[in-house]
Amino acid sequence: MEINEFSKKMINLGNQINIVFKEEQIRKFYTYMNLLIEWNNKINLTAITEPNEIIIKHFIDSLTILKYFEDKETVIDVGTGAGFPLPSAPPSGGRRFRSASPPPGAPGSPRSSAGCRQSSCRWR
Repeated sequence: MEINEFSKKMINLGNQINIVFKEEQIRKFYTYMNLLIEWNNKINLTAITEPNEIIIKHFIDSLTILKYFEDKETVIDVGTGAGFPLPSAPPSGGRRFRSASPPPGAPGSPRSSAGCRQSSCRWR
């Protein structure tokens, strides 16, 4: 999916849940989507790999939680897996998002932690 089509879909769906994206945020989501698809080819992170489904079922779905948190709160995602709801971080204002998954190789660590860390570092 090209970035222009991606941008239109994200803006339209974001408007439906009262989220207005900045251009930089759209670019970060687009990068995240492409990294998710790339890493999913290396290690099985998710069954959802089609761009339209990623937008709806990963990004927009993850963003619906924002209305339940105050600005400046820290949100901890326990058992992050492939990294959702970490996509909520860019449009969340002053909220801070943290992953509570163990590092790769640690007991109980999902293989997906490496892919999650790789892609979530792109939010910075």
